[in-house]
Amino acid sequence: MTKIPVEGFFRITCPYHEKGNKWAAGWHTGIDIVSDNKKVYSPCRGRVNQVGFDKHYGNYVIILDEEGNFHWLCHLEFYYVGIGVKVTYTTLIGKMGKSGNATGVHLHYEIRLKCNCYNKTMNPAEYMEIENKKGSYHSSNYQLNKQDFKVGQIVTFKVKWTGAQEGMWYLVQVSDVQFWAKNKIQISGNINWIEEDRLQINIDSRYGIKQFWINKKDVI
Repeated sequence: MTKIPVEGFFRITCPYHEKGNKWAAGWHTGIDIVSDNKKVYSPCRGRVNQVGFDKHYGNYVIILDEEGNFHWLCHLEFYYVGIGVKVTYTTLIGKMGKSGNATGVHLHYEIRLKCNCYNKTMNPAEYMEIENKKGSYHSSNYQLNKQDFKVGQIVTFKVKWTGAQEGMWYLVQVSDVQFWAKNKIQISGNINWIEEDRLQINIDSRYGIKQFWINKKDVI
């Protein structure tokens, strides 16, 4: 789980704030990413604010994050999400493409401040915690650490389930702990305690609050 919208090896082909007259601002307001893996993921927690097509940005998805900033994911071949969808770091947003004003397949990633205004941006490389320069990188080197989790925070995690038809109560098993949840294979709960590799979660289940441990790698 990272703040980078692609997985595996990727290249930065145009850094943030590179100068040039091909941009209306006189400089590059985002960062361009190329990857053999064309899947594009949400780089933040938030909700989809807008989707659509623009002659410059092509097919795009805009995510409003929890801090009130707007994450633009542009030049997509197509997108999978709609307005209002809640997203987190592992939500699949779309497929990298070359729609709009693009000379090749890549992802233009731009973060606009709370006004959502062109030319009012922050450095996406700094947000992703990578270098703001052309080069090759691998997402595994930039995994989120334990400081990104807070007591009281709500997280969603993967579970194994068995059950009947949709709408029924399913018996869900996480590690050795069993509790009841409604027709979901992804469950949300509040963090009660944090250790190096795992989180203690409180779930308000059908039979009262259940408390158990999950591995951080299971958070999605």
